[in-house]
Amino acid sequence: MDQAPLRTARLVGEPPADSDLPDLRAMFQHPDFAATMSADGAPWPEQRIGLFLERAWAHWTLYGFGSYVFRDQAGALVGYCGLRLTLLEGEPVVELLYGVAPAFHRQGHATEMAGALIADGETRLGVREIAAWTLPRNTGSQKVMQACGFTYERDITYADLPHVLYRRRG
Repeated sequence: MDQAPLRTARLVGEPPADSDLPDLRAMFQHPDFAATMSADGAPWPEQRIGLFLERAWAHWTLYGFGSYVFRDQAGALVGYCGLRLTLLEGEPVVELLYGVAPAFHRQGHATEMAGALIADGETRLGVREIAAWTLPRNTGSQKVMQACGFTYERDITYADLPHVLYRRRG
């Protein structure tokens, strides 16, 4: 993955590397992160974290874009954010995905990361429509979507769970 870093006012994003695993593990296994990012509210098991990284690397290899791991100027892991091709209800979509380490919640980092990925997707990749979805209880994520120009479309079932679907059309 030879991709230039993605920079924002406060953050630097790079494709995930093996060296990110300890910080990602701490984030995914933190109870506050799991409360909104896990279907059952439980911290992610080691196997799921490994699968997340494997899929992120595979997406970069196949498509030349994907998820970035974002760090602040001091090098602390703030979170991840990316665009990926996936299926939603059997149809291909470009999905915006993101997660923020609990120490950085409610500081505008998710919106900052998402804005950078949306801009990159529209300019470098020519993406004209992006979908995002979350569990209904994750109101913080819904606020990020709205701040980034996404509009609520409808309730859906994803991974056998109720979700809310938002879309952004450029």
